[in-house]
Amino acid sequence: MDKKIYDDLTRIKQGTDLGTELMAEHDPVFFAALKAFYADGVLGRENSSIPRATKEMVIMVSAAAKRSWDGLRRHMAKALDHGAKPREVLEFLEAASINAGVPVIWRGSQMLAEELKKRRMMFE
Repeated sequence: MDKKIYDDLTRIKQGTDLGTELMAEHDPVFFAALKAFYADGVLGRENSSIPRATKEMVIMVSAAAKRSWDGLRRHMAKALDHGAKPREVLEFLEAASINAGVPVIWRGSQMLAEELKKRRMMFE
């Protein structure tokens, strides 16, 4: 495993899991390509014209559209971590619900309320 590639992806991804560790150890060629795409090309891209918070909200609503509620929650938290305002998160969910369906706004707004409560943040 290339420790620098692993550490870079973990930093950009804001965490790791057993699957990440398994890929890094057992398929370092694929892992390096994944890091180049995920970290260097998208989320960690330097001089990007799109802020990281916005990218996280796009990923959040994509996950919600696929009914990946864990993905919605994880990327919502990351969007807030990177400076998204609660109203921006809510409006992304509202827009996504047009094509993805009402469950996106019901579940998403519930998750947003839970996340704000956990962080002791007010809706602004």
